[in-house]
Formats: sequence, C-alpha cells, structure tokens
Amino acid sequence: MKSTLFAGPLLALALGSVACGGGALTAAGARVQLMKADPPPSCAEVGSVSAHAIGPNNLERTKNTLRNDAADEGATYVRLDTATSEGEMTGTAFRCPATALAQRNGKVDSQ
Repeated sequence: MKSTLFAGPLLALALGSVACGGGALTAAGARVQLMKADPPPSCAEVGSVSAHAIGPNNLERTKNTLRNDAADEGATYVRLDTATSEGEMTGTAFRCPATALAQRNGKVDSQ
C-alpha cells in the first residue's frame, strides 16, 4: 500500500512535466538568433511566432520553443516583440542571408 501512495504523486509529477512541453532546443533552433533589436535590412519577414511555457525554467523553454518554431518556418532570426515573466513570448521571424547575420555579429569583414 505504501508504494501505491508514493507512486501516485510521482506519476502526477511526471505527467505534469510532459504536459508543460519539452522546450529543448533543436539543432535547427540553435541556428536562429533571438534578439530584441530589428534584424539587418536584408532580412525578409517570415511571420509571427509565439510560445508559452509553465513550470521550472519557463522563460528558457519559451525562448527555445520560439527559436525551434522559427527554424521550422525557415527563419534564421527572431525579433522578440513581447515577453512576460509568466513565460509568454511573441516575436517576428525573419529569414536572413548568412552574411548579414555574420556581419552583424562581427564575424565577417565588411570592407
């Protein structure tokens, strides 16, 4: 009987963690820049992205979801438009030439 009483709360906790969403950053999502600033002028708008996560590390998981969703749409840059402490974020996704992002990050000589 003790093991049944102990297993119930553990099962509820495990199911709750799954229900809150994963929020792991994918390889494609890792290539998406998430910034508050506007993207370089050569970037083309792809569309809006939004995410919400609850529970531990909700802000980090929400950022990851935004980046993953943007990558799924072919974007390489997300301008963060709104963010709340409750884990809600919205942004605008853009597809940028690699050279534009590299120049912005100081990785390419702009001569």
